[in-house]
Amino acid sequence: MHTINPEETRPLNILFISPQGKLDDDSNQKPLFHMALGVLTSLTPPQHDIEIIDEHFHDEINYDGDYDFVGITSRTIEATRAYEIADRIRAKGKTVILGGLHISFNPEEARSQADCIVIGE
Repeated sequence: MHTINPEETRPLNILFISPQGKLDDDSNQKPLFHMALGVLTSLTPPQHDIEIIDEHFHDEINYDGDYDFVGITSRTIEATRAYEIADRIRAKGKTVILGGLHISFNPEEARSQADCIVIGE
């Protein structure tokens, strides 16, 4: 069996996004940091560059960034926005990975929206 030494791999440029869901006056939804983004960041070997965009804090997404892949997490209230972001990024030829509660509960819906989905987080 061939093993890969993480220190010998090419450094990757990774973007993680937490989208802002559509809120209205009747919504009781509050900004919620997705723990998966912190966990993924802490588990990623240090030679890789990671940027985290959280739209709840009005961070702007650089759709023209030189990313090797983009990971987007989503609760149901954020799913429509997550899919919009994924569409724009994929249109630029970038790889998109979707995860989060909504994706785990709706994998069939999410499959067509990304290059890869992560379920069961």
